[in-house]
Amino acid sequence: MNNSLEKMIVKLFITKERQDRLFYELTNNKRGNALNKFAKYLKPKVIIDKENSLPSNFDVYTRLMKFNLKDQCYIICWGYELDGKMIDLNSAIEQLNCNGFPALIVSIPSGFTYFKNESYASFQPNCLFKAIESNKFA
Repeated sequence: MNNSLEKMIVKLFITKERQDRLFYELTNNKRGNALNKFAKYLKPKVIIDKENSLPSNFDVYTRLMKFNLKDQCYIICWGYELDGKMIDLNSAIEQLNCNGFPALIVSIPSGFTYFKNESYASFQPNCLFKAIESNKFA
């Protein structure tokens, strides 16, 4: 895990009153809880698209390619070996969309992020969002 990067991600995307708690959960044994709450506490201005059904890998990739993303991605997930790793966007989508756990795919340095919720959890949609201050990733 890259704590400084994860702290920046939380500050850029999560409402101020929830940042400390969410970051605490990410850095402790409550990582899954934090990911389950992530979309619920997003700053409204960062959300670009919400999707209640789980889109296919191709749909997610196509949606992200509209923004010309070819960057490396930082992965925040629970219960999977990719957690805390930097990998290419296509690999991230392929590997994380087929596992049932929630995950964040954060494109560095663009600030575009895809949140994939648990497969069976209909209470939080999958969504695409972008940091308003994406220059913080540079």
